[in-house]
Amino acid sequence: MKKSTILYLLLMLTICSYGQERVKSYQLYSKKGLTYKKTDNTLFNGISEFKRERKNHIVFEEYYHNGIKTKYIEYYNTDEVIVCKEIIYHENSPEKKKFTKFSLDGKRRSLTYYDLNGKKELEETYRHDILTYRCEYLNGKRKFEEAYKNDVLVYSCEYLNGKKHGKKFCITKKHESHTEFYENGKKVSR
Repeated sequence: MKKSTILYLLLMLTICSYGQERVKSYQLYSKKGLTYKKTDNTLFNGISEFKRERKNHIVFEEYYHNGIKTKYIEYYNTDEVIVCKEIIYHENSPEKKKFTKFSLDGKRRSLTYYDLNGKKELEETYRHDILTYRCEYLNGKRKFEEAYKNDVLVYSCEYLNGKKHGKKFCITKKHESHTEFYENGKKVSR
């Protein structure tokens, strides 16, 4: 019995040592892009939360590693804990890497990826977790975009330096295929 108690205590100590510290957002401060605990002025590792105490509702959480924010999660103001948006940051950088929005039913609404300079690389929009729009970027400018309806491509367009350049394809409301060509943002005939 004594051995099992000691084993249990060792197991609990091990599990607790790997858990992340959770604090209220007002218990932290930021200086030169790093976040510290007010209690001992050390770099913060763990989760900071902002909570409406009356309703016991978590508004948002911020995750930190060595004082650098790695993730931000915001919640809908409902009785259930439902993620509204989530931001993942580039490693050792304050710049967003991935920004995801969710609908009230918990399904992904949109997804945007960014480079280290904060410029968009990819943007996607979803309806009921099904892709409806996708746009690729190069140096923050549109490169290629496409739209879908019922999993069928209904629009696509090529870009160069953010201007329409190349083939633009769409299916009209009358279900007719329509193609146009562009050079440096101007429509041309072929």
